[in-house]
Amino acid sequence: MLASLSAHTSGMGSHTILAKLSDWFLGPPRFRVPVDAGSPNFRVRLLRPDDYAICEEIYRLNEVKHFPGGFLEKFVSALKSPRHVFLVAEVDGRVRAVAGFSMPANLSHCITWLAFGMVHPESKGVGLGTTLLLSRLAALPQSHTPCTVVMTSVGGSNTFYERFGFRYFQVPPKFNEYGFDHYRVHLSLGDRIRCEQSLRGIQVAEDEIRAASEAARLASFATAAPSQFA
Repeated sequence: MLASLSAHTSGMGSHTILAKLSDWFLGPPRFRVPVDAGSPNFRVRLLRPDDYAICEEIYRLNEVKHFPGGFLEKFVSALKSPRHVFLVAEVDGRVRAVAGFSMPANLSHCITWLAFGMVHPESKGVGLGTTLLLSRLAALPQSHTPCTVVMTSVGGSNTFYERFGFRYFQVPPKFNEYGFDHYRVHLSLGDRIRCEQSLRGIQVAEDEIRAASEAARLASFATAAPSQFA
């Protein structure tokens, strides 16, 4: 057993070794659903074109500590992509947070990528990040669960996601241009339903968001290159 572990972990960094050992002994990481999320004053809805300006402002306020230079264009492109779903959270009618997700085409298993989750610095620590995380997972089409949920750590956000069960995994350098750490967690259908239940009491445009989620999933399959189905 020890010889096998030594062979598999030879040449790996300590972070990667710990992640491998954790998977072998504990199994796939499972999502941990909090009992409650956010405040009744929150409202979660789909992104609209007239939200672009405030979303860019929130990005710029987070950029120095959380994103590499030149990433704003990627953010703006993602906001407008039919393959992404972006949600915003309002407090007292003002957009204070934004977060997106996508469902890349993959016939072997379902994957959900979380992207660009950001809170206005003046509104951090009140539950907006948790609310948008649960809202994104609750919005996944039933046909897309169970699935593996993946996120990249930017500027320490891994400590937030680790509270929900996300665990580090290694990505080959050729697929990791910016050197981000990657984290993943397994989401079951039951987990998705519990995410939805945790949002009770918060105003969430569920039907509108779920319809957009299914449309984005179908758009990913419609535009996928043949190699993505190999």
